[in-house]
Amino acid sequence: MRRTTVTPTGESSRRHDPLGRWLSGVSRAALLGASVVGAAVLSAQGALAVDLVYDLPEDIVAVASDRPAVDSVLVEKREGSPLEADEATDLEPISDVSEYEPELAEPVDQASPPSTKGAANSAQAEATDSRVAALPDNGAKTLKEAAAPTNGPAAAKFHGVTPGLTTRDQLIVEWGEPQTVADAKGETAGGEVLGYELPPFKQVEALIENDVVAVVRVTLVEKTTVQQMGDRLRLGEIDIVQIADPMSDELLAVAFPEKGLTFLTQSSNQKGSSDDPLKATVTQLVLEPIDARTFVLRSEQRGAHDLKAKLADLQKAVEADPACAQAYWAKAVQHLAAGQSEAANLAAAEAVKLAPSDPAYRLTLAESLRDTAEYDAAVLETRKVLDDQSASDLVRAGAFDLMGRLAAMGDKAIAGKTIDFHNTAITIADKIATSADDSERRMAKDLLVSSHLSVAKEIARRNYNNKAETVAEWIGRASGIAEERIADDGGGLELRLQVARQALEALAQLRPTKDPGPWVTEAKETAEALLAECADPLMRARIHWELGEAYHYAVRIEHVRGDAQQALTYGSYAINELSEGAAPRTTSPAAEMMVGQLYFYLGAVNAVHKQDHAEAVGWYDKGRDVLTAERPQSDFVVPRRDGEELVSMGVSYWSQDQKDLAIELTESGARMMERAVAAGVLDSDNLAVPYGNLATMYKKVENGAKALEYGRLVQSVKSEAPKATLVPGAMPSGSAARQQKAPGASPTAQRRQPNQQQGVRQARVPSKTTTR
Repeated sequence: MRRTTVTPTGESSRRHDPLGRWLSGVSRAALLGASVVGAAVLSAQGALAVDLVYDLPEDIVAVASDRPAVDSVLVEKREGSPLEADEATDLEPISDVSEYEPELAEPVDQASPPSTKGAANSAQAEATDSRVAALPDNGAKTLKEAAAPTNGPAAAKFHGVTPGLTTRDQLIVEWGEPQTVADAKGETAGGEVLGYELPPFKQVEALIENDVVAVVRVTLVEKTTVQQMGDRLRLGEIDIVQIADPMSDELLAVAFPEKGLTFLTQSSNQKGSSDDPLKATVTQLVLEPIDARTFVLRSEQRGAHDLKAKLADLQKAVEADPACAQAYWAKAVQHLAAGQSEAANLAAAEAVKLAPSDPAYRLTLAESLRDTAEYDAAVLETRKVLDDQSASDLVRAGAFDLMGRLAAMGDKAIAGKTIDFHNTAITIADKIATSADDSERRMAKDLLVSSHLSVAKEIARRNYNNKAETVAEWIGRASGIAEERIADDGGGLELRLQVARQALEALAQLRPTKDPGPWVTEAKETAEALLAECADPLMRARIHWELGEAYHYAVRIEHVRGDAQQALTYGSYAINELSEGAAPRTTSPAAEMMVGQLYFYLGAVNAVHKQDHAEAVGWYDKGRDVLTAERPQSDFVVPRRDGEELVSMGVSYWSQDQKDLAIELTESGARMMERAVAAGVLDSDNLAVPYGNLATMYKKVENGAKALEYGRLVQSVKSEAPKATLVPGAMPSGSAARQQKAPGASPTAQRRQPNQQQGVRQARVPSKTTTR
């Protein structure tokens, strides 16, 4: 595993920064399209990104961190370095929780919506219709034609006849008059079947539709295996597709998508052949035009980590049939898995264009719109899914989960609905998690993991009493479901990495927060295990990126805990890992914002804990273009921490005599904070910090009018400040600032608690080893 050496501190760490080089080369269009990207990670209704001092001195207000954490309830204790006694730690929460819960999307009736079968099953059913046939066992000329090399997928030719191209008249010129002529039946009704005796084959039939040869089926005389026939036809470089009976799982056929060739099979009597499709006996060969569905089915049969091969199959599918909506949809799903948000959006949009009535395709479009920071459009598309009475339970559960993640980015009233959406998703998915259908059961379990983690993160950022214990409970249940899926139901270690990464994301929003070390170790060890077993470049990039995200959250946590050295060490690890995984994400707004946020926190650590504003500015310079990029207008998304970050950056730039830039950043931050106040996610008295800073700045540059203007604004927001002060563990007066009891796990989650009778495994507890 390649690593770039980066020292924790100093100019050399910024000079040898491969991630910065990646960021400088990303798409400017994608950068400008980044709205409040990653808001589910960055938003906080209960804490600032960097908490600000409220007692303003005569000069610029410095930025301070929270108090050190108490012992963790999530992981084993590691003592963090406490803040020095003279550091400012008298901090106040900044947002409240509303009792009002608006309907972001009205629930629709759930009266037995039709069940969605897995894509693999539908593809199998389509591929095993009466038209399936096969190719020959001997005959040198015929086999040579079938094996003729091509630069891409091309239908095999049999005795000069190519299905989909050869006309009826041309067939008769090649083969002569048929021995038999019959009307086609079943799915092929309306066509005619011409029968021939072409030694050494037992029988050859050609299905004619619309005066063109549609299918050639060849019945063999001699017994041969799939392996032997494939070798004879020189098909060894083509990955096969297994077509099985969806009820009995019996192998019915083996297909070679690039050739339009299928071997119909029967079970072999050879010892050990029952599980080996290459040892099955071939009875007939079928030649057809290239079929997009077989490429889709092959992509489904590949391993979950084979993202590059899956996408190659699906690209061939859409080239073979540009009207195949299923292929575009599957392509979008794999692009999302690889972090390629723009490609996912294009593919999903095409799928919905071709099949506008399919709610599963529309849900994937909504996911891709969220990933490309088109949040308003994502909300609209998700609502369409929830309003669609034909949507399956699994799709509805996914839509509620997505709506919850989108609601978390809205104003105070909308964000108050987040947990309800996730609880609804959990209730629906729980019923599917015991399904006999492997595909939908596994997707339901994965959805349960995602929704439980989303609830944990939402609780972490709100004003609740005893929320740390409740966050731990939700994360523990997510871990239990993930571990059961890994151990007993075909799940991959990426589920464990997901739990560790999002546990750290939740910890980054707790005040006071907890020791990240054990969760960091869990993420690191899991990523290393995944990389050891994975060769696919796209999957390896994803693993590196997700580990880099884990380190990023650890930087934030240690910044709040006051351990500057550990924060900078984690930051160097984050740079290495994110740079390893960045290549597929050059058009991802979320990826760009993640990098910009990392640079901000590395700068903030230097500014706050080391009082090194020169070093801080070096890091801020790297992320400033992302953090200050023009953002699309949104009626839905509101900024949260973004404004405070710009104000904090302004302090360091001012100290380095970059006065114009400092004022520009502070004013931009103030505008964002004003939006947050208007949206109800930030108390108005927080505006005293940017207004006070601007009053001081304009006074220093001898702009008395501006200084007076902002001085008056300081007094106005101070006079409007709420009288109640939130103290950890206390119940403040006033309904707007009231702390609430953190919601416990839903009844569904209670049933899924580890050690109960449903077979869910014990939640995995990270080791006490601390990654340094």
